[in-house]
Amino acid sequence: MFKNLKFLIPVLILAVFLSGCTVPTQPVCGNFICESGEDSLTCAEDCGFVGDGSLATDLYVETIGVGATTGIGYVEVIRGPDVGVPSAQETYNEGETINGLIGGGSYAGQEVSVKVVQIIQTGPSSDSYEATFELYDSSSSLIDTKTVSAGTNLASVFSSVGTTLETYNENEFIVGLMGENQYSGEEMSVKFVQVVQTGAGNSSFIATFELYDSSSNLVDTKTVSVGEQLNAVFLDSSGDFALDTLVRIYTIGVGATTGIGYIEVAVLR
Repeated sequence: MFKNLKFLIPVLILAVFLSGCTVPTQPVCGNFICESGEDSLTCAEDCGFVGDGSLATDLYVETIGVGATTGIGYVEVIRGPDVGVPSAQETYNEGETINGLIGGGSYAGQEVSVKVVQIIQTGPSSDSYEATFELYDSSSSLIDTKTVSAGTNLASVFSSVGTTLETYNENEFIVGLMGENQYSGEEMSVKFVQVVQTGAGNSSFIATFELYDSSSNLVDTKTVSVGEQLNAVFLDSSGDFALDTLVRIYTIGVGATTGIGYIEVAVLR
């Protein structure tokens, strides 16, 4: 009765192996999931941009607010290591610059500065605020832009990888982009259509964009917020992603004097 046992044992071992094991898979860059084995340097499209410590001075954002009588946004910051010491707080209004800071990474030893760009109301509460900061090198060239909440150390968030920002006004085009799927290998362009105000605050904005193929045919239209990536929202007629080039929205605003909507975007060309 055991004469066929030698043939059954390999089959049983194979069955156990197949049922109890999984075949390892490699991370796929471009599927908008930051998987194991990927990071901001190997796949910025999925994991976002990574910092290189371009600000060495610890700069803690203690308070973000709007003056009750002036209506002007302000921040209170503390340069490390005096965190929690009220007398060490420095106050800056929107548009003012924090000087005397030291760069790190590619800017090590260089004097850098941080501009307080704007205060953004993030919720219905009168004290729900975030602040946008710009980091500049000693030649006044923009290194990076970040929008943060109170309690953030700016030295831990500023980067210099992939954050050269491009500015566009309403009705202007972002050109030199590449398509994918139905538009693979085709040069695409994105029209910045308009800024839409979504709330009572002067900083509550979203923006509408149109994607065009190389023959100027409209592919898709999307309205997005700050922080979104256009390559993660534009779709072709089959429902697949139509834009391959990473385009991340950093700022949406309206010029105080011009009244014209504008955006700042990072384009990973």
